[in-house]
Amino acid sequence: MLLGRHTLRESDVLLSFSLMALAAKLALVDGPLHYTELETFRSVFHISIPSQDPLDTLFYQAHHDPHDSTYYGRHLNRLYLEDDSTRQAVLFGLFQIAAADNPINEPEMLYLKKLAGILKINRKQFMSTLRFAMLPAYLHNPHDCLDISALDAKQDIRRKFHERIRLCHPDLLPTSLPEEIKQLLHEKCTLLTQAYHTLTSQAA
Repeated sequence: MLLGRHTLRESDVLLSFSLMALAAKLALVDGPLHYTELETFRSVFHISIPSQDPLDTLFYQAHHDPHDSTYYGRHLNRLYLEDDSTRQAVLFGLFQIAAADNPINEPEMLYLKKLAGILKINRKQFMSTLRFAMLPAYLHNPHDCLDISALDAKQDIRRKFHERIRLCHPDLLPTSLPEEIKQLLHEKCTLLTQAYHTLTSQAA
């Protein structure tokens, strides 16, 4: 199983189920399971699941497993996650799942903070991992930020900008979002706006 640049033991079925259980309990902590959360899980945690059941069925089974996230978090922490970078890689993957359907909300943030404590990830590591998940390096490249090529017209730049800014503008999002998320979304809006101005001035 690959997780970013970190390789974990694919042969361990219990490890795979532990990661799936943590992801499932996170995905369902704020409501029904969304297909984007399943797809994000597939793309982040490349695990082999020894079952013929669809992934969504396995997710619901994992969600209703009697053990809570503390049990699985301690299991991973004690037996498999030998270093800080691997523990943060797991947390990074879970951040991506939490943000797959909507901005990370308060129940998801509380879940992730609790799990970070179990995984012995401190506040500084937690925030740096969250920042990396929400503000990846490509956002600092104007073309990548708006998913625009050098040949796109000004109206295409404007359209992509409005599509993306709607997903993170504070006036268009719930006021109940965690403060950490609001701050990072504000930074993302700033990067999108800077990219828009840079590209439209070049296209003029």
